[in-house]
Amino acid sequence: MNARFFTLIVALVCSSSVVTAQLRLQMVADDGFEYLSLHGPTGVGAATIDGRIIIPQKFGNVFYMTSPVGGWFLVKAQGSKIEGAYTKTGQCIIPLARGYNNVIVMDEGWISVRMNDMYGACDMSGREIVPPIYEALRYDEDKGFQSMDDYGDFNDIGVWIPRREPKSEGTVTTRNQNQNGTMPIFVESDNSSYNDSSSSSTTSNQKQRKTCTRCHGEKTVVYERSVSAGRGLDRMMTTCTECGKSYDRTETVHRHETCTSCHGLGYY
Repeated sequence: MNARFFTLIVALVCSSSVVTAQLRLQMVADDGFEYLSLHGPTGVGAATIDGRIIIPQKFGNVFYMTSPVGGWFLVKAQGSKIEGAYTKTGQCIIPLARGYNNVIVMDEGWISVRMNDMYGACDMSGREIVPPIYEALRYDEDKGFQSMDDYGDFNDIGVWIPRREPKSEGTVTTRNQNQNGTMPIFVESDNSSYNDSSSSSTTSNQKQRKTCTRCHGEKTVVYERSVSAGRGLDRMMTTCTECGKSYDRTETVHRHETCTSCHGLGYY
């Protein structure tokens, strides 16, 4: 009697495990997008209604989010607060390996990311365009990204959402074909310009490049902030090999990073 009862319990547990491993919940989002939410012992994932895997079944949680610029999947790591993002077709645009602990698609068409309570930004393809080094970050259609300083004021950092940079005379923004159908070629020289490869005369096609307003042509920018040194710690004075500045490593974080406005070119 007891043996039979134990066998029955084991059968029920095994049956329950099979059901859990194959649990599929049909979901309909606010924008009408339908998908299957997959739950099992390996984690949470997502699939199309006909069963094609969109999100691998390996995450702690998966949410489909809607925004004015489209729908996307937010994924959370198992056992941590690390987040990532996938498109609704299953393309991973922000992998967990980056270590962001907050990912939000903003209405203006950019992705807000946070790491260690500092904010940065990615474009809609997932490419990081502002490193997560700011205490607060916002976007202004006319001025681009702005960061908050210690006084609570927002200041321009010279970075715009790709393809939304303000157009100004003398700044090359596109590479359109000329009237004769040829494609202009960018010539690297002291007076870099767009030249028509089909003609030796380049006067009508030349446009001077614009020095990056963030790094001022230096290609890198200095990231520096104060940190709590703590009591009883010996001071560690050091000199930056790039700029020659002396600073206390126990009180200051000082490093040079590739300019995210011009992507290390020094110009637009």
